Amino acid sequence: METLKGPVVVEVGAKGRVVIPAAFRDALGITEGSRLIAQIQDGALILVQRDVVRRQLLDAFAHVGHSLSKELLAERRAEAQADLES
Repeated sequence: METLKGPVVVEVGAKGRVVIPAAFRDALGITEGSRLIAQIQDGALILVQRDVVRRQLLDAFAHVGHSLSKELLAERRAEAQADLES
């Protein structure tokens, strides 16, 4: 098995396919069928596991402490009620 020793050059194959080195897959727990989020960031292609993105989003909004969707629905209902009363 390969070990992680820094950057590795990979080649783009047919249909844009790139093979992630086994040592990287092993280190990150990426297996066949794993779903990754692909994004371009500062001119670089970034691949991130979906559960990592989910965890980052949950952490980023943990301080909110309440449901923003419920708050929005309550505002809309109050506006609708005000329209009916006027």
